Amino acid sequence: MNSFMDRAKRSGLSIWAALFATLIILVAILGFIMGMTTVVMGIAIVGAVIIGVSGLVVLRKFFA
Repeated sequence: MNSFMDRAKRSGLSIWAALFATLIILVAILGFIMGMTTVVMGIAIVGAVIIGVSGLVVLRKFFA
């Protein structure tokens, strides 16, 4: 189990999870303040694409 945790720390999985959580919080705040406008949806979609691509890179590195 320790090797799994070491690999997770080295792979950047925690960084990816922190970025994803930040994106969710940011979209929730913007959605609350501005309403779910086109701008907020655009930020959510762009952020999700960025997080998704970086997540794929992390997973590829993690399982390679």
